[in-house]
Amino acid sequence: MRARKLAHCWLRLGLAVFVMASGTLRAQSDKSTIRGSVTDPSKAVVPGVEITLTEVETNVAVRTVLSDANGNFEIPDLKPGLYRLKADLAGFKAFLADAVRLDGVQTRRIDVTLEVGTTAETVTVEAGAAVITTDTGTIGGGVDKRQFADTPLIDVYPSPFAVLTTVPGIQGNGWDMVISGQGRTQYSQAMDGMENDRTGEQSNNMNFFEEVQVATVNASAENSRIAAYSMTSKRGQSQFHGTVYYKHFNSGLNSRLFFDTRKTPFIQHEFQAEASGPIFKDKTFFYAGWMEQRIPLGFFKLASVPTLKMRQGDFSQFSNKIIDPLTGQQFPGNVIPASRINAVSAKAQELYFPAPNLGTSDTLTNNYGWTH
Repeated sequence: MRARKLAHCWLRLGLAVFVMASGTLRAQSDKSTIRGSVTDPSKAVVPGVEITLTEVETNVAVRTVLSDANGNFEIPDLKPGLYRLKADLAGFKAFLADAVRLDGVQTRRIDVTLEVGTTAETVTVEAGAAVITTDTGTIGGGVDKRQFADTPLIDVYPSPFAVLTTVPGIQGNGWDMVISGQGRTQYSQAMDGMENDRTGEQSNNMNFFEEVQVATVNASAENSRIAAYSMTSKRGQSQFHGTVYYKHFNSGLNSRLFFDTRKTPFIQHEFQAEASGPIFKDKTFFYAGWMEQRIPLGFFKLASVPTLKMRQGDFSQFSNKIIDPLTGQQFPGNVIPASRINAVSAKAQELYFPAPNLGTSDTLTNNYGWTH
C-alpha cells in the first residue's frame, strides 16, 4: 500500500515536471500569429463573426475563432506556410483572403471588411506575403525553400548561412555571420522553436527546412540575444511528393587555389532524397529526408607552423625584440641560446607542431599542408 502511494506521488511529481517543462518549451517558439478586426461597410465593428483558417497544402481547417465584442480576432501558434482565411456571418457576403503567406515567428494582420449580402456570395482578396510588418517593431528577413533552391550555390554543404548574407543587416562569409553589427556570441539560433543559445552549431541542410527567418533589429523578448534566427522544418502535405538528387564535385574541373603549391585531387559525392505525403487523409502527414556525403580523398588544408629557425630559438627574422626574462635585456641577435630552451618544451614542440613542408625556410605563413 505504501509502495502504491509512493508510486502515485512520483507520478504526480512527474506530471508536474512535465507540465512545467512544457511551459518552458513554449517560451521559445517558431510559431506565428494572425490577428485582425472585422468591420462592415460603415466601418462599424462586427462581433461574433466566424473566422476559419485553412492550411492550403494540407487542406485542413487548423483553427476556427469568433471575433470578440470589439470585432477583433487572433489566431496564435501557427506554423509558417500558406493559408486561406474565411469570415462568415449571416446577412453578409463571405469574405475570403486567399494565399495568405505566413512566415516563421511573424505576427501578421488581416483585417476583414464585410459587405452586405448572403453567405452564398463570396468576396475574395489575394493576400499574398506581407510587405510591411505593422504589429511589431521587429525588423528582419529570411530565406524560404524556393529561394534557396533557386540560388546558385557552390558549396560542400547546403547550409542556409551563405544565403542569409543576402538579407539586409547581415554580413559575413556564411559561416561566421555578423547580424546588425553583432558577432556570433550576440545572436541566438533556434530550430523549430528550440533555442540552443550558442551551445552548439545548427549548420543544417537547408533542403530539409521550410524557411529561415532572421530578426536583425528589435528581436522579441522571448529571444535571449539582440538578434535571432529561427529555422522551421518541412512537413507533410495532402499529396505525395518526392525528390532525389546527386551532386558531384571534382577537382579535375576546378582551378588551383591561390595559396596551393599544387592542385590537390578532391572528389565529393552527395546524395539526397526526400518524401512527404498523407498517412490519414486530411488528418496525419509525414515528411522524411536523407542526405549522405562521401569524400574519398579528403580535404587539402593549409596551416602556419613555426619555421625550422624558430624551433631552434632563432627569431632573427622578426623586428620585435625577444627579451631575456632573467636580465630584462634583448637576446643578442634575437636568438635564444640552445642552453636556455627547456627540454620538456622542446619535446612538446616536436610532438604537437609539425615541421614546415611548404615554401622556403623563411616562409612564415601557410607553410604546412596536409590532406584531412
